Amino acid sequence: MIVVLLLLVAGAVLSFISPLASVVAAGASLAWALFFGASMTELISLLVGFSTLLFALWYLKEEHLKKEFFSAMAVFLAAMLLFLQSADWIQMYIAWEFMGFCSYILIAQKSTIASRKAARKAFIFSRLSGVCFLAAVALIYAQTGSFSFSVIPALPAVLLLVAAMAKSSQFPFFWLHDAMEAPTPASALLHSATMVAAGPLLLARFPDFFVFLLPAIKIWAAVSIAVASFAALVQEHQKKVLAFSTVAAVAFLYTIFDSALLPWAFSVHALLKSALFLLVGTYASSVNYSMEVGLDKRSRTSYLTLFIILALSGVPPFGLFWFKAAEGPIAALTVFLSLLYFLRSYFLTFSGGVKPQESIGTLLAGVLAAVSIPLSIHFFSVPQDVLSFFLSAIAIAFVSFRFSPLQFIGNAANWLASYEPRVDYVPEGLIDKWGYDFGISVRHASKKIHSLFTGPVSKDIGYIALSLAALALGVKLC
Repeated sequence: MIVVLLLLVAGAVLSFISPLASVVAAGASLAWALFFGASMTELISLLVGFSTLLFALWYLKEEHLKKEFFSAMAVFLAAMLLFLQSADWIQMYIAWEFMGFCSYILIAQKSTIASRKAARKAFIFSRLSGVCFLAAVALIYAQTGSFSFSVIPALPAVLLLVAAMAKSSQFPFFWLHDAMEAPTPASALLHSATMVAAGPLLLARFPDFFVFLLPAIKIWAAVSIAVASFAALVQEHQKKVLAFSTVAAVAFLYTIFDSALLPWAFSVHALLKSALFLLVGTYASSVNYSMEVGLDKRSRTSYLTLFIILALSGVPPFGLFWFKAAEGPIAALTVFLSLLYFLRSYFLTFSGGVKPQESIGTLLAGVLAAVSIPLSIHFFSVPQDVLSFFLSAIAIAFVSFRFSPLQFIGNAANWLASYEPRVDYVPEGLIDKWGYDFGISVRHASKKIHSLFTGPVSKDIGYIALSLAALALGVKLC
């Protein structure tokens, strides 16, 4: 697969001459992987990458920065493939850091205040992830004397878990919904087949060394699913609904990291989520991704969107149903929560008679959704009680997705996921000097934390330098 990496790097360089170079490189890489053989996760990553780059030619036709965008997308895809093919911890660490660096560039692509802030937030959590990853690699080397994939002691395993959770935007490291400032083709790749999914894939590669953490992983994932799902229920921006749904879906992948089904579940989610982003980017980009657009529910776009959201939620017989059914009745709760926010989004969007815009994104979404069908059907038996739980969850979701008390819970979850420290709070009514001093110290600490995300753009250079220094240190360890 070294040829695939070289093709993508060449495409990234030549993109500064013509953005078409990265598309050709991704297509050639996909053809090479199909002909000479590759793992399913690698093939799906290349297929999604090629599709999003094709869509980007249409989506960014009037953007003046598209050469840099296409170059970063090609490097981003190459970094994910390097991660999947890594032969030792140094290679994996380099790929881990490059994915974080490329995500920063793509999120900040628009160069607005909001996009810079979102990119900085993602970069800070990515740095936390990178530091934990680097510390784990250093401890593994100190205890085993090698960077090869052999043994992962307990403490490095814990550090790698924290690194993975921060990379995947799991609770409390929520950054993915702010990353919607990135152009939609970048969001489609980021949310489906690259950086965010790297966390569960890391654990799945070495399941025996993380099994002792399985109870903690399932509790962590359950909290992330609940908070992200209810936060998605109150969003008014279509891409933010998809962002929180990605957090919840990746959290589910963590719960099955030790199962042979994980590569299949990853592939199906990657295909369907990227397809949904391409659809939304086609019909909603002209209205700034508002849900109040009154599109025709009898259109092809409507039918395709409905199929994808039902498949992503876990409604039988396609999509994630077979993977969630394998987990038993508890997984039925994730079906219920997924349907709550997806149905609300769908019925708000397709509530009129306006014909939705269609483009190459619509065609590509249909192709990706079609490819997901044979991958999602595993034909294993589903116990009758499990199926009844699923059908009950589906029926309740269709009835209650507009239930007003759920909105209250959603607002609370959205606050938790989007919390930023207040810096204008002054304690009043304190009866002693100690309490006042404590309040002032909290206020100063809040200001410092807040400044990490809202400080001047010049600070970005410092964050990038820190990332490159950490990367150089990791290579030096070798």
